[in-house]
Amino acid sequence: MQPQIRGALVMGCSPHASLSPCAASLEAAPMTLVERLHPKLGLSPHWTTGRNVLLQTGTGALYFVTGKLGLLVLFDHSLVSPVWPPAGIALAAVLLVGSQIWPGLLLGSVILNLTVFHGVSGHLPTPLAASLCLSTGNVLSVLLGAWLAETYANGRHAFRQPQLILRFVALAAGASTLLSASSAALICPIAGIIPWSSVGGFWFSWWLAHMVGVIVFTPLILAWSTNRLPVVNTERAIE
Repeated sequence: MQPQIRGALVMGCSPHASLSPCAASLEAAPMTLVERLHPKLGLSPHWTTGRNVLLQTGTGALYFVTGKLGLLVLFDHSLVSPVWPPAGIALAAVLLVGSQIWPGLLLGSVILNLTVFHGVSGHLPTPLAASLCLSTGNVLSVLLGAWLAETYANGRHAFRQPQLILRFVALAAGASTLLSASSAALICPIAGIIPWSSVGGFWFSWWLAHMVGVIVFTPLILAWSTNRLPVVNTERAIE
């Protein structure tokens, strides 16, 4: 059954009423990234278990790699970089694919933080506990940013109008990252990563890095995703 006919049956429409209002609404509905990639890359809105595992693994790997790149540029004697790319990349991924990728984001963040917290002694029982707590705050911040963007700034279409851009910057970039910064400012001193006396500056630097990461990287990825994807002729390439 073709996707258009299946979608019409799900919505209670006649599959033969091509000019009906219901069919028109199907054509006018915005497509997600997965729907635009299907069938070119063999994806569908309902992933099989294998494809879902691949998606989660790829999301986690992307978070880990971009986080490692972000750690290459740190403020002096701190764990905070001037800009945190994973924050913007993760938010764009959730807006494009959906919140179901949160396990992959959490996995990538935990592994990344383990490489930072390894060998650090503190009041938390293990580096894994500190990494898990910090990663949970980061992922919740991303999910909150995606919800705010979808609710108040038209989601991935936020950059089509100046008013929506301001809402996105204020809510998805500015407000949501307060959650990540606040959780990090609480967890890191408890874990013995930073002294309590430097919590204020650490909190501000963390919030600024994540906010800038969202402002810089999320619009770039969303703009790229709206372009027509190139079609690769595999048969010709093999020849």
